[in-house]
Amino acid sequence: MQNKTPLWTPSDSRRKNSALTRFARFAEAKTGQTFPDYPSLHQWSVTESEDFWSLAASFLGIRWVTRPERAHLPPPAGRMLGAQWFPKATLSYAANMLSDLSDPSIKIISIIEGRDQPIEWSGAEIYRAVARCAAGLSRAGVTSGTRVAGVLPNTAEAIIAMLASNALGAIWSSCSPDFGQEGILDRF
Repeated sequence: MQNKTPLWTPSDSRRKNSALTRFARFAEAKTGQTFPDYPSLHQWSVTESEDFWSLAASFLGIRWVTRPERAHLPPPAGRMLGAQWFPKATLSYAANMLSDLSDPSIKIISIIEGRDQPIEWSGAEIYRAVARCAAGLSRAGVTSGTRVAGVLPNTAEAIIAMLASNALGAIWSSCSPDFGQEGILDRF
């Protein structure tokens, strides 16, 4: 017989202030339904998946380039395999990641081998670095659909280059120099 005692239970305060609870209150306000607990919210997400995913995208603040026709097109027989999510929608990962950079808090802490101190990047610093990188890529001829590959370690600069490429509509791929020449060539 398995022990069914939870390993951890959040405090009432933590539960009331969680993102899941905020989403449940948001969904209640939008639908007029009530979701007093997780099972009721989960059941609604299963039986009304179109409404659930539509409201989830709204709650999360997804910024669409092209709005979806709807949230979910289930496949025949109501199975998940083969479902279409947000059909005909397009979005920019960069636009979504860089949407609220007025917050001066640290967004990236980059720890680099051989350096004594981590490098901290605020949202505004990331935004400026992405803009500079995107301008440089644009001057180099990078446009929507261009493939951009970077050989660099997993640092803030890699994230900045990815966001700058994505902001231009380019396709980004990266690989760490640790892979070695053959590994890098195989990867790309």
